[in-house]
Amino acid sequence: MNENHEPDRTGPVAWVDGRLMPADAPALPVADRGFQLGDGVFETLRVRRGVAIELDLHLRRLREGLAVLEIRLPWSDAEMAGAIAATVAINAPEDAAVRLTVSRGAPPARGLLPAGWHDLRATLVVQAWPHAGTAATLLERGVRAIVSTARRDPASPLAGVKTVSRADYVWTKARGRPRRRRRRDHAHARRACR
Repeated sequence: MNENHEPDRTGPVAWVDGRLMPADAPALPVADRGFQLGDGVFETLRVRRGVAIELDLHLRRLREGLAVLEIRLPWSDAEMAGAIAATVAINAPEDAAVRLTVSRGAPPARGLLPAGWHDLRATLVVQAWPHAGTAATLLERGVRAIVSTARRDPASPLAGVKTVSRADYVWTKARGRPRRRRRRDHAHARRACR
């Protein structure tokens, strides 16, 4: 970073709470509720030729998810659009995959609903990567799919919210790997713990 708090243009950046910074720089307090509890939401979108596709719909869904979790976002849609444009301009000016992540922020105390939880300043992170597109081999061969035993509860008030906790999806994908590969990875983990 230089003295003007502008990132050096030597690598990817992220927009974190109002400023661009190197994407690999420490940026969040360890008490951030998104990190601690998965207390946040995200939205992903495409940018083509510098234009964020259906941005208004993505921002509306982001705000709807925030309302369900009662997280107040201090940035306007115009400010978030500017953050996306600034991040994309550096990381992937032509075609980009963008993720907006919002957490409740970092409370001064522990607990699920510590004093002042409702008045915390949310944390907003905007990331952008070059969009790689779909590999030709994938289009030719198709995909291998499995039916997961993990189920999301459609009656949950969070069923339609893109929360930052995606542990169930990670578990499902890990379980979908070939059995011999899971055994090998488990054996490596046991040796590493000795």
